Amino acid sequence: MEFIPEKYWKKQEDELNEILDNSQNDDKIYVYCIGDCLTLGIIGKGDIEKDNYPNQLQKLLGDGYVVVNLGRTMLRLENLLSFTNLFNKKITHDGILCIWAGTNDIYIKNSGEQVFEWFLSFCETLNGVKHKIITMTILPRSNATPIDFDDNRQVFNSLMLNNLDEVVDVGNNELIGFAGAENNTDYYDIINNAHLNKTGYGVVAEEIYNKIIVLLEKSELSN
Repeated sequence: MEFIPEKYWKKQEDELNEILDNSQNDDKIYVYCIGDCLTLGIIGKGDIEKDNYPNQLQKLLGDGYVVVNLGRTMLRLENLLSFTNLFNKKITHDGILCIWAGTNDIYIKNSGEQVFEWFLSFCETLNGVKHKIITMTILPRSNATPIDFDDNRQVFNSLMLNNLDEVVDVGNNELIGFAGAENNTDYYDIINNAHLNKTGYGVVAEEIYNKIIVLLEKSELSN
């Protein structure tokens, strides 16, 4: 089956509108997961994993939270305006933004330094002054990937860790974050060595959950 991004964007848009329509509750803490196909939950052949990290994060956080998956297939930070306009329309409550992006930009041979600059600009356009922002470092990948992908990934990740406050360092996780981890089918999808499987997404969800708990302990946000 041919993978047509627009098909998945439309399906996601319908599902997202239904979630937003049914979850307007000011007593809950909203967590918006923003990113590319790894946030949406793509696995092999363009299928969407129902146990993506936002869904698993929702289970970990419980009923006091509403986790909204704003993953967008093929999101590139280079295309800032079109994506930030879409996200800002969907972010309807103050809360937490979990931002995981940059992989696709490095994949098409942009430098780690350039992608980090785009990442900062992206965060600034996401109504960031109203939200707590959590960011994530980039994972390895090996499917049809440029030879210098991992070098630029490491540059990008180092810039994040050295310049941003609330970073979840999945890019150095001992299970999924080291070069070569993408060949481990316990955590990665067997088809393309670029996307995670249910277990891999669970590792990401657990790390973000831990960061959210720490963030809320020192924040005015509480449930």
